[in-house]
Amino acid sequence: MNVNKLLLLILAVFAVSWASIFVRLSNAPATICAFWRVLISSLLILLLGHSMFLEELKSISIKDLGYLAFSGTALALHFALWMKSLFHTSIAISTTIVSSHPIFASLFIFAFIREKPLRIQILGLILAIIGINILSFSGEIYFSNILGPLLALAGAICAGAYFAIGRVLRQRISLVTYASIVYLVAAIVLFMINIIYHIPLMSYPLHSWIFFLLLALVPMMLGHTVLNYLLKYSKTITITSVTLGEPIGATLLALLLLNEAPATMTYLGMVITLIGIAIVLLYEK
Repeated sequence: MNVNKLLLLILAVFAVSWASIFVRLSNAPATICAFWRVLISSLLILLLGHSMFLEELKSISIKDLGYLAFSGTALALHFALWMKSLFHTSIAISTTIVSSHPIFASLFIFAFIREKPLRIQILGLILAIIGINILSFSGEIYFSNILGPLLALAGAICAGAYFAIGRVLRQRISLVTYASIVYLVAAIVLFMINIIYHIPLMSYPLHSWIFFLLLALVPMMLGHTVLNYLLKYSKTITITSVTLGEPIGATLLALLLLNEAPATMTYLGMVITLIGIAIVLLYEK
C-alpha cells in the first residue's frame, strides 16, 4: 500500500471516530442521526458529481442495481440494529460484538470473489479484535439480556455484507455512483424505520441540525466515502481491520472533548489493537 492510500486510511479512521461524539452532542435519536447523515451525504455527492452519475447510471445492469440496493439496505440495518442493541445491553458488549464485522466481511468476500487474506493478516485481525475486547470491557462480563447481543451480532453481519459488496462493486462502478445510490437507499430504509417507530424527522433545535450536517461531512464523507474509494484498491480485510481503530479514536476524542477518562486497561487494548491493524497493513499487497 502506497503512502497516499495509507494517509487516506488514517484520515478515514480519524473521521469516523467523530461519529459517536457528534451523535452524543446532537441530543437527537440515534436513528435520526443516521438518517440525516446518509441522506445529506447522498445529496452532496449527487450535487458534486451529478453529470457522471447520470451518464454511468445508463450502463449499470439490473443485477448491479440490485446489489447496490442490497448494500444500502445492509448499511441502514447495520446502523439501526447496532443502535437498537445499545438499549438492550451495555455499550461495551454492544460495541465489542459489532466490531466483529471484519470476520463476516472476509467470509462474504471469499464467497463472492475468492479473495483470500494472508494468514499473517488473519492473525493481525484476531489480535486487533482481542484489543477491542480489552478496550471495551471492564469489570465482570455477563449477558443479562440476550436480545442486545443478538442485535449487535446482526449489525456486525450487515456491516460485513456492506463492505464485501462494496469491494465487489467498486471494481466496476465509480465512487460517485456507488456512494450516492447506496447512501440514498440507506436513507430510504432509515426513513421507513423512523416512521414505523413514530420518531419525528424534523422537530429538532438548531444545534442538532449542526451536528446532523457534521455527521454527513466528517464521518460519512471523509470516513465511509473514503473507505469506499479505497475498497477498489485494497483487500476487504485491510479496510475493515483498519476501521477497528474507530473505538480508539472515539475514546481519545471523548477524553479530550467530553472529559470521559478511560480505564487503565483501555490503553493496553489500544496498543494491542493498533499492533493488529499494523500487521494487516504491513502485509497488504
